[in-house]
Amino acid sequence: MTLKNRISTLSLASADYLLTDMRTGIISRAIHSESPGIVIYVLKTGNGAQYYAQFDYLQYRSRNDILLAALEAGLTVTLRADANHDITDVAATLPPSVPLPALGMTWRLLEDVRTGAVVQVEEADSISSIAYIVRSPDGSHHCAQLCTRDGGYRDTLLMAALRARLPVTVAGDADYYLTAVSVGSKGFGPHISSAPGFVSGTPRSGLIDEIIDRELHDTLSVVVKTPEGTRYHAEIDRQEHANRNHLLMMSLRSALPVTVCGNDEHYITGVAVGASSAGAAPPLILFGLKLTETRAGAVVRIVDSDTLDDVRYVLRTPDGTHYCARMNTTKHASRHRMLMTALALNLPVSIAANGDSAITGVAVGLPRGGMPGFRCEARRFAGTRKGRIVRMIDFDALGADVVYVLQTADGDEYGLPAFTRSQPGRAALLGIALLSELTVTATGGKSEGRESHAASLIVERG
Repeated sequence: MTLKNRISTLSLASADYLLTDMRTGIISRAIHSESPGIVIYVLKTGNGAQYYAQFDYLQYRSRNDILLAALEAGLTVTLRADANHDITDVAATLPPSVPLPALGMTWRLLEDVRTGAVVQVEEADSISSIAYIVRSPDGSHHCAQLCTRDGGYRDTLLMAALRARLPVTVAGDADYYLTAVSVGSKGFGPHISSAPGFVSGTPRSGLIDEIIDRELHDTLSVVVKTPEGTRYHAEIDRQEHANRNHLLMMSLRSALPVTVCGNDEHYITGVAVGASSAGAAPPLILFGLKLTETRAGAVVRIVDSDTLDDVRYVLRTPDGTHYCARMNTTKHASRHRMLMTALALNLPVSIAANGDSAITGVAVGLPRGGMPGFRCEARRFAGTRKGRIVRMIDFDALGADVVYVLQTADGDEYGLPAFTRSQPGRAALLGIALLSELTVTATGGKSEGRESHAASLIVERG
């Protein structure tokens, strides 16, 4: 980005200064400009000053994940930027934790086993790794490091622990790198050792108590705790069953009831996750009417099993009727994520399906907005529009992209395409804007005399 473009975007960002050193505050705005791959963050310090900084989120995905989490949760952030205002170091700290020194602190490095809470995450050019700071009950802090290139699922687990404030147990090697992590439920202090009981042909229902990732194992260990307090253990492949991993992580983070079934080798063969309002454990056996049209209500169960060709979703309408639909999640990953979000947060949904009960469209909204519809008229406009995202839509009739509907103060609605393939960061930012009810400013334009899609987006805290 040229200096002229930087100054122009600085004005657009309503920032006071270009960041060229280290500052601490909160992320007040995130901006996707017309420059491909570039995301801009505005840091608001304690004295109210606003600092502009940027980086290539396609190159530094972990860095972007940290800053998106900070924007969503209002975390305290320390940023360092170079002379070109490019972010080189970032640290995010959980409130109301006692403020921790950041980006210059020599932490006690992890070389044994520690249990506590993840209170800070750091990522910097100089160390080529991500560092999670774990605070033990005795008040000590230890730094658990993992390489950005091969952090994999352990990085996902630790970020989930930070965002959901779940207890963790971490183990390090002689070089101070993370070799094992266990993320446990809020009601139980996790440990690296698995539970003595095994999940096999008999399904076990309850809550996920731990998910464990060890460096020397090809699988994740999952521990289910039944209402009677018995703990059962099963294994699942990290890559082969990504959908099931995501469902189990969602169940852990949101304390959703789960039913798990395994084979004789104690590998998970089926997972059913239910709504928090469900009065009973979610069964792996499906029931209800086949969904062959458009219905609105709440997602109350998601089932992924070896006995099914596609993932199944159970929708409960306001009159209490249950409908079952299916979907190929490889072809429609965004719809699957939307329905998982709706289940985890108890959001209203509309689902459209064809005569074979295959899902052709999903709309997810907010409780205050009633049942979300698939209507999305104006997707091209000139000028600036400001408001809130009120629903997200992925519908065959609207094309292959997710559309986020912006509603202005006067009730007008405009569709903002996610541009998932060309600008993968937009969808995550707009999703946070919807779920956290942040203010969005979208700027459209004209190309060859025609109105165009929103070229730039600003998402800001109120």
